[in-house]
Amino acid sequence: MSFRSTAILLAVLLALCAAFWGIKKAGERKVRRVAEARRLFDFGPEALRSITVDRINEEPTAAVQFEPGKWRITEPDTEIRASNEVWGRLAENLAGLVNEHPLLDSVDDPAMYGLAEPILEVRAETEAGESFSLRFGGLEPTRTLRYAQQDGAGLFLVNKDQFHELNRERALLRHQFLIDDREGNLLRVELAHFWNGDEGAPGAEGRAIGDESNPLILVRDSTDAPWRMIAPIEAAADQEKAEALANEIRGGRASNFIDAPEHLSDYGLAPPRIRITVVDDLKGERQTLYLGGLDKRTSGIFAKHEKRPAVFVIEPHITLLIPKKPLDIRERRMLTRPVGEAVNIEYHHGTTHLTFTNDPERGWGVSAPPLEDAEQGIISIFISALIAVEAAEFVEGPPEDYGLDEPTISVRITHAAAEDSMTARFRYVPGGEDGEDRWYAVQQDSGDVMRVDPRYAQTLIVDATDFRSRRMLTFNRSEAVLLDLTFEEKAYRFEKAHGQWMVRLPENWQLDNQSDVERILEIFSKLEATDIEKTDSGDDTRYGLAPETLRFEVTTRADGGEDLSHGPLRVGGMAGVSLTERYARTAGREGVFRVHQDVVTAVRYALEGVREAADGIN
Repeated sequence: MSFRSTAILLAVLLALCAAFWGIKKAGERKVRRVAEARRLFDFGPEALRSITVDRINEEPTAAVQFEPGKWRITEPDTEIRASNEVWGRLAENLAGLVNEHPLLDSVDDPAMYGLAEPILEVRAETEAGESFSLRFGGLEPTRTLRYAQQDGAGLFLVNKDQFHELNRERALLRHQFLIDDREGNLLRVELAHFWNGDEGAPGAEGRAIGDESNPLILVRDSTDAPWRMIAPIEAAADQEKAEALANEIRGGRASNFIDAPEHLSDYGLAPPRIRITVVDDLKGERQTLYLGGLDKRTSGIFAKHEKRPAVFVIEPHITLLIPKKPLDIRERRMLTRPVGEAVNIEYHHGTTHLTFTNDPERGWGVSAPPLEDAEQGIISIFISALIAVEAAEFVEGPPEDYGLDEPTISVRITHAAAEDSMTARFRYVPGGEDGEDRWYAVQQDSGDVMRVDPRYAQTLIVDATDFRSRRMLTFNRSEAVLLDLTFEEKAYRFEKAHGQWMVRLPENWQLDNQSDVERILEIFSKLEATDIEKTDSGDDTRYGLAPETLRFEVTTRADGGEDLSHGPLRVGGMAGVSLTERYARTAGREGVFRVHQDVVTAVRYALEGVREAADGIN
């Protein structure tokens, strides 16, 4: 095909696409024009000044829009707070109501269409002073549209979904949340219990009925800042508990409203049981909620706002989050701030000084003293042990009274910002002569002193060798092509040829079972040290490694790759008085390791299948 023909075809294709697009857009415009033509009103929701929702068998609810998107209920009680969100959707659907299909210019028998006693009547007035009413009856036979009538005139059909947005019960039209604005983030939470005659209630001592206990006050400077307790004492707060309580207050819903309660005592609110006062970051004003008795019908809790008369019911879950005692929400963990984003941990215990560094790519490692074979999993366990330390109780007095100016253990954790660091200190307290009262004093990173069980500190007494990898060799046994083994001063060499292991040393020996070599490879590919010696004298004779009992070296070859040698790994004499461990060294790593005696036993058993060939042929 010539270039000219191709160009003509391309131009035709583009013209057809443009025509199709134009037809499509024209169709969409036509649909919009038809829809606009069927709209009952030509104003937007912001033009509505007032709306009254009159549902069958329910008292009417009316509200005015005093600012765009801001509503105030005027009937039946101005004390009822409006839900701006629900009234906004209602106004939007009312202004955009569509006459899906006109039926009659006048209605002789309203009852035939369910309009004699309409299921819903909506009355409204616009800013221009125009008023109108809409009455809604039953569903038409297909049950997708509903009969409607405007100002008592003709009959038409409306979409049932639009009707649903208008047919809102008062419980949905009113504000249902415990605080004024859910968009606000709480910066202050006050909790107080009231003495109501219950001897077991918090704060009961020496108080008259209706008296408040000393309040628990939690504050934070911003949504990104941690919660702090400032009363009854100043201390760090348990972040998880404080945040869970704040979120429950912020997201809690009210239901089953009693707008005109006769006696608050009927609801356990005279006096109430608990006061909750909050301040958010929007208005900065105090909002107070009182909690009362149990609603036996719903198993919820009766409650009311300080400045509104209505009583309502809230979910009882909030009572599980309110601490029975102020100190129940105090941070008991040694580290009050997250460790996950830390970049550096400095550890000191006696002569042991370790620095752990969190590399963005490689993760945690030991940078001082440098350990090339540090195991991230072991470091993670150590960090988890740090996080787990928590107080059995808090003690009075400055840290110096407990010797924490000269700690047994100190841990300094630094985050990305160098100034953002936290330090925890341990000091052993020996206790009485029987040793039963021994404990550790710990200075929390916030500065408070707490008493902890010795088992927490004991897990943190470590040195550099504790973080070294226990893996003795790392190789893929499926890629093994050559195995050199010396066992009890006898040398063996196995070579894989055509997928089969052959005995090369001793000469003229044979292998009864291929699985014997595979078993040896499996043992050494998974072999881990049971321990690492704290010191290395450098004298192999002392460790039974001159000569060794067992020597292992393997060569691997990946597909198309070069030969790689792993080892040698040498296993020597019994470790000290142990009958289950032997000393070992492995190439490329410093120090003396301990491995289980089972490795020698397993190799001895596997080599029983290697024997001299009867005919002198391997």
